[in-house]
Parts: sequence; structure tokens; C-alpha cells
Amino acid sequence: MKPSPSDSDSDSDSDSMAGDKEVKLNPPLEFSGSADKARNFLCQVELYLTCKKDQFKDDETRITWTLSFMRGGPGGVWAGEYIDNITSGKQSTPPTWAKFKQEFKDYFFPKNEAQDARDKLKRLMQGRSSAKITSPALTP
Repeated sequence: MKPSPSDSDSDSDSDSMAGDKEVKLNPPLEFSGSADKARNFLCQVELYLTCKKDQFKDDETRITWTLSFMRGGPGGVWAGEYIDNITSGKQSTPPTWAKFKQEFKDYFFPKNEAQDARDKLKRLMQGRSSAKITSPALTP
């Protein structure tokens, strides 16, 4: 009796579904320091680190990998200063991933997100016309 294709040892959909193949992820886009893009950048980094956790076993690796995507503008300056602090011995203990994320948020995330959202709504355009806010709950 001839074995059916499902009985063979060849690659099948179930093999790929079982996790035999590596998941391909895009690394985060370069970050130059824009407050509008900071949250998205950190989310992209977290997603990548979570999916590739076997490659990022310690905080130092996570931090240096993340810093490598921070180039140009205020992001590049901040990353350069952060690297200088680590390599010059100005910090008595190496930073943790949690501390790095908090310092990143403190520096790059908008200080008043609610006001920033209201400001963006005020500038929102629909075609060539302003999309006016008519709800009293949304006005300051």
C-alpha cells in the first residue's frame, strides 16, 4: 500500500504551524526623537524583543540593541549621551531594561498627552476645511 501524502515525512502546513520555522519580524524603524513617534517606536521595540526573547537574554543586550535604532535629531543625541554614561563609568550600576524604558518615556513621551490630543484635534483638517470640535466635552 502506498503512503498518502499526509503520511509522508515531507514538510507540511502542520510542520510550519508547529513552530519549526522562524518568525520573520521587521525591526523597529529608526527613531530620531519625535514625541509623536516615541510611543510607536517603543511598542515596535517591545514587540520585537518579546518575539525574539531568546536573542535578548539580558538588559544590556536589550538596551544596546534599542539604542542602535536611535539616530539623528534629539533621539540620536540622547542615545549618544546614554551610551557615554554607560561606557564612561558615570553610572555605578548598569541600567535595567525597566529603568531604560522609564527614562525613554520621561524624555520623549509628550508631557501632557490630553492637551496634545486636544491640540491635534484643533488642527485636524477634513479636505480643505477644518474639522471643528463641537462637543463641549472636548473643549478645554
